[in-house]
Amino acid sequence: MRDKVLIIDDEEVIRKNLKKLLILDGYEVFTAEDGKQGLNIFHKMEDEKQNPIKVALVDIRMPGMDGIEALKRIKKNNTQTEVIIITGHGEIESAIQALKIGAFDYVTKPIEYDELALSISRALERYEMKWKLDRLTQDLEKANKELHRRLHELSILYDLSKGISYTLDYEQLLRLIMDSLYKVIDYHVCSSLILSKEEGKLNIRVTYPVSDSFIQDVKSKIIWSVTSLTGRTFKKEHVSVVMERGRKTGSEERGIKELVRSFFNVPLISGERLVGMINISSLKENAFTDADIRFIYTLANQTSVAIERLRAVITAEKSKMETMVESMVEGIIMIDNEEKLVIINPAAKSLLGFNRDEQVTIKQLIQSFKEAEGEKLFNKEISSAAEEVSIEVHITKPRPCILYITRVLAKGEKGERLGFVITIRDITEEKEVDQMKNEFISTVSHELRTPLSIIKEGTDLVLDEIPGKINEKQGKILTIAKNNIDRLARIINDLLDISKIEAGKIELKKEPVNITNLIEQVASSFENGIKGRGLELKVSSPKEEIDVYAEADKIIQVFTNLLGNALKFTEKGYIEISAKELGEEIECVVSDTGRGISKDDLPKVFKKFQQFGRVNGEGEKGTGLGLSIAKEIVEMHNGKIWAESTPGKGSKFIFTLPKYTTEVIFKFKECVNNGIRKAKKKDSKVSLILISILKLDKLKQYLSSQILDSTLKDMERALRDTLRLEGDVVMRNVDEIMVLLSDCNKENVPRVKCRLEKILDNCLKQRNLAKKIKLHFGYATYPDEGLRAGELVKKAEKASSG
Repeated sequence: MRDKVLIIDDEEVIRKNLKKLLILDGYEVFTAEDGKQGLNIFHKMEDEKQNPIKVALVDIRMPGMDGIEALKRIKKNNTQTEVIIITGHGEIESAIQALKIGAFDYVTKPIEYDELALSISRALERYEMKWKLDRLTQDLEKANKELHRRLHELSILYDLSKGISYTLDYEQLLRLIMDSLYKVIDYHVCSSLILSKEEGKLNIRVTYPVSDSFIQDVKSKIIWSVTSLTGRTFKKEHVSVVMERGRKTGSEERGIKELVRSFFNVPLISGERLVGMINISSLKENAFTDADIRFIYTLANQTSVAIERLRAVITAEKSKMETMVESMVEGIIMIDNEEKLVIINPAAKSLLGFNRDEQVTIKQLIQSFKEAEGEKLFNKEISSAAEEVSIEVHITKPRPCILYITRVLAKGEKGERLGFVITIRDITEEKEVDQMKNEFISTVSHELRTPLSIIKEGTDLVLDEIPGKINEKQGKILTIAKNNIDRLARIINDLLDISKIEAGKIELKKEPVNITNLIEQVASSFENGIKGRGLELKVSSPKEEIDVYAEADKIIQVFTNLLGNALKFTEKGYIEISAKELGEEIECVVSDTGRGISKDDLPKVFKKFQQFGRVNGEGEKGTGLGLSIAKEIVEMHNGKIWAESTPGKGSKFIFTLPKYTTEVIFKFKECVNNGIRKAKKKDSKVSLILISILKLDKLKQYLSSQILDSTLKDMERALRDTLRLEGDVVMRNVDEIMVLLSDCNKENVPRVKCRLEKILDNCLKQRNLAKKIKLHFGYATYPDEGLRAGELVKKAEKASSG
């Protein structure tokens, strides 16, 4: 192939003579009479690529485009082409300028051909050297890129090996694999399939927007490949899909069906068994290079080893866990997110009446819990709302006993729900021992009261010098004895209170109580004692009258226990009692600037017989029952109590009570009084039915106040729609409903009550709350069980609290 030379000169004689001579020397020669024509020829030859023009002879002076401009354009198009300038003797300066901007050489007119031939020969040598250098540079750049790619791949594989060596989770392993592929290979979709028996789990990651038809095509190709390799039939419904994706394309809306144009499958082998598949897919033709495929194979080999190790670890850990669970005395049940029974140990089978070797199904398990009134453990609404639910159930099969059942949500590392675990413990003996203890404490306390009262009375008589004069020393001794008798009386009262509360023998006598007056009364009784210790007493309560529906003495007892506790552990600063409105509740607070309670002790402050910060020496130590009693009383009033504290800065005990407005209470009693007045005139009878929600405080833990309020409204509406007589009335309070039945005697009330029960049961079933909300009905009839509204309400409330 001959070297090409281009001559650009406006003198025809020079063009022809040079062309003849150059052709004789073996060159392929092209000529042009001006710069524009010459550039057109040059560009045409450049487009051929295989044999471009290597040397151009350019006259420095031409009409239109001069040699300098032609030189610049040639060099801009191809820097390898060498340009020799043809110039006259008077234009040497222009030739030197041309050399500065890239010309190889110049010759002067008249042209000495031997000189020109030598210059052309040297220019060609230089052209070849530059071409070889350029090829070498390209090869080096290519090798450098390949080296960088291989180093990048090695770095990713190294990071992957570190990541998977600490991974004991398939999901995390697959995520690491996909992340590694994404850093090297440009794909639309990457998929990884892990096989397990007849099922598989397919993880699909979408990098660029694709249609659902594309995803389905990917899924079909993977399933077909796995079926071909294993000989086992895998259907689409047997493969669960977890997909990470961006937005869809608009292809399907336009009626275009996107299909896979490039894909590659790499099997994951553990031992000699296929355990999974990695797939990359693209909408582009020939999207993946040999280097891409080589990298996927390398990554697949590394992944297969990790899967084999992971399965061995999981199998070993599962065996350990099963052995441990099987040997536990407590019953253990594990249920996954798809409500499949994962584990039920022998202890759980025994406690629920199943045979040790019996294959228990989830349906049988739920049925056994329903019989034990524990079906709420499987309620989805409760499962999503409460992380832990505990209940006590009484069962008769296989033997009468009491079970304490706890259900706890199982969560993954990122907080995602995995299922739940149920533990079952037989607490029959504990309950019996606890009952015996309570009965013993109650009996002993009652028996101690009488002799203690006699001792106290005798001591008071002597101190009052009724039998005769006593001296100062005797008075001091008797005063110490009296103080300790009073302390012993308080201990006995605390023990009696807690035993009555636990036995359910306390009956609250609720009535409207002004919280401001009650706080002032409590503050007045503690004022001297607090100031006597050098402390300041602060009182903050609402200016307007706000009533709570409660037993005043019991709420005073709560304040007394909290203030006594604050006084015991506060050496300087102040003690504050406050109350404020919070929507439908009253929040009461007793705070101090005392020692405070440590973070570890704070959760235990309301437990029985707990005392923190107790020191040796003088001073009243107490029983550790005051806060426990306070908590029980508050919860009996459908309230909540909790503590906040910072060691060294003081403590704050907060409790809330439901607010009952005077208007509601007035309407409630006024309605009953109107019914009584009408019954008197007609010489007839009127009956009052009170419907209350059982264990409302516990129910509020997993049902919001909005749901409870709207449910009560629906119940009120359903009852009102079913009343038959003109004088019948339905009225709703905060957490109970009153039904006043005119012309209804004591004998007819049970029948009406049964009808109302069915109506409300249907109402709760429509809201899927029948298994969660349990109702209790209490009733009373005028004049048989009360002559005034207050008597009828108290009688009905007392019955409904049972």
